[in-house]
Amino acid sequence: MANFDVAIVGLGAAGGAALLAGARAGAKVIGFDRFAPPHVFGSTHGETRIVRAAIGEGAVYTPFAQRSFALWDRLSAETGETLVTRCGLLVLGGVLPHATHVPLGFLETTIAAARSYGIAHEILSGAQVRSRFPAYEQFADERAYFEPGAGYGDPERVVAAQLSRAAALGAQVRLNAPVLSIVRDGGGVMVRTERETVRAAHVVLAAGAWTSGFLPEASQRRLSVTRQTLHWFAPPATASDYEPSRMPVFIWNDLYGFPIAAPGGGVKIATETMHAVVKPDDVQRAITREDIDIVSPRVRAAFPALGAHLRGATCLYTSTPDFNFWVGPHPEIAHVTVVSACSGHGFKHAIALGEAVVQQALALPGLAIPAEWRGGP
Repeated sequence: MANFDVAIVGLGAAGGAALLAGARAGAKVIGFDRFAPPHVFGSTHGETRIVRAAIGEGAVYTPFAQRSFALWDRLSAETGETLVTRCGLLVLGGVLPHATHVPLGFLETTIAAARSYGIAHEILSGAQVRSRFPAYEQFADERAYFEPGAGYGDPERVVAAQLSRAAALGAQVRLNAPVLSIVRDGGGVMVRTERETVRAAHVVLAAGAWTSGFLPEASQRRLSVTRQTLHWFAPPATASDYEPSRMPVFIWNDLYGFPIAAPGGGVKIATETMHAVVKPDDVQRAITREDIDIVSPRVRAAFPALGAHLRGATCLYTSTPDFNFWVGPHPEIAHVTVVSACSGHGFKHAIALGEAVVQQALALPGLAIPAEWRGGP
């Protein structure tokens, strides 16, 4: 039986980051995934994810978001991949509290985080927003938050770059290898798949929507997996106002979205809902007419110049009741750290989070996991 310092179960944004962090630290690490990341079955796909440094969900998140930018830049330099586009972020007005992680006072908390951590930003009037960023011609509120260093990350490229770099540094990677069990083994942990069993001093459980299968029933009941939809709309014939050079990513009322991320592509816009609770292996992946009808009127009101609905995609949120992260000890198995659920706002923190969890497991200095995240669901 092979022995490792750290085994990672799930190689999405956080798990892949943990694998890379372990390899960089010189540890003997192995990672398993039930699919072959990057893939479209979980939470880390869809062309773009908002990345921002000042976090309105709570001040404890901001250090992880800031560290993530540094780690993306390092990984980009190492691989030659463009992982982040810094087109800026607009938080437009007060923002309606979403059904998920956006709390009351989101704009004010974002501004406070930017001031507290010295993050470059501006407070713009509605007139300034409309003048500088014509795509937002319908914005009529009194003020908005603009963070020029924010933008969007490419989730598929990030995951692929993390795994390729980790492998280059000596990490072992097992794809299309569902983990069947994680059990205590003396002072360590055994991880079993159909093809092999390995022993690790520590396990990072970052299985996203499949995390519940490794938890006791009481914990399973307090995690929910929901189906979310993403949508791309056609820009007008003159699309320059919707390109990254002129259109920041945005959070506006209950919508969030992106400029055109690829030549000839669409403008991606989505909302969030918690009513479509699903099992991760039994999800309606195709976008339905109902999905389009839910989001289209909101998009038309905010961006009347956009054209037809071009395409859609689904992804999964795995959430705790308070929409905080769960990053802490497994309820029953020693030497296992659960890194889920990220409750719909994990990507921007994931690369720093994976690093911090592995540094903790290896007793290395790094960002401390906030106490608010440790208790689990």
